[in-house]
Amino acid sequence: MDLDQLVNARQTRRSVLRKFGTAAGVGLTLGACSWIPSAVPTSTTSSKSIDHVLIACQENHTFDNYFGRYPRAGKFGIPSNYTQPDGHGGNIRPYHFSSHNRPDLAHTWQAIHSEWNDGKMNGFYTTGGREALGFYDGSDLSYYYALADAFTLCGNYFCYQLGPTLPNRIALWAGTSGGVTSVTKIPAGSLDFPTIVDLLDAHHVSWKCYNLGLGLGSFPEVEFINALPLFKHWQHDHRLHYPATDFYNDLGSGTIPQVSFLITDAFISEHPHIHPS
Repeated sequence: MDLDQLVNARQTRRSVLRKFGTAAGVGLTLGACSWIPSAVPTSTTSSKSIDHVLIACQENHTFDNYFGRYPRAGKFGIPSNYTQPDGHGGNIRPYHFSSHNRPDLAHTWQAIHSEWNDGKMNGFYTTGGREALGFYDGSDLSYYYALADAFTLCGNYFCYQLGPTLPNRIALWAGTSGGVTSVTKIPAGSLDFPTIVDLLDAHHVSWKCYNLGLGLGSFPEVEFINALPLFKHWQHDHRLHYPATDFYNDLGSGTIPQVSFLITDAFISEHPHIHPS
């Protein structure tokens, strides 16, 4: 791909993000939440208060990597005096990335558990090197920071499993990975346990998967993008395969379903070393 194609691709990706972000900022924040506080009075909220929920899952960036310097991150931000041991008696401080295109750090079960280090949280530098302490700020992520200013940013958020993409993509649908802890080939239709879309159908809540990929980056297997076809009951469901044009048309006509799953490719998902939005 030449320079002009890269520039055009980036503008297209930003337009995709803007279109679904500005159309459903509230839905995106709900999709990022792992819980809803029980302290919220039931009298002030209703299931009828929300018409549409849009869920997008990005790739391989932690909360602190994107929002550690967000002014309202509070206790979930990067402390001013934070350091990580370098393994030789010294300490390393977090730093602002000088380049947007960063390498994809190791994120296997073994690597992330080494970083976690039985809860000591002191193995990031010794496992991932200095790149593990890099962060972006508002000058790099003006679009995301604008969303956070306008809507809700959920700080107490983390992936289902300290591990790679596949088990977490499965858990996005089912709340469990079914014992999967690594990137492995799983035949379509081989998983057989309940998913969120089983509940949606049971409660007559409409849903669709919109495939927003630009074809400019891909994962080795389809389950990296959308793990739902791995489930026996859903591998042939027509609702898994709506193109981006249908998404924009449905937005324009006001006919998007109650729940929309936005399926992205490696490029739009900002998988390192792809430039963040």
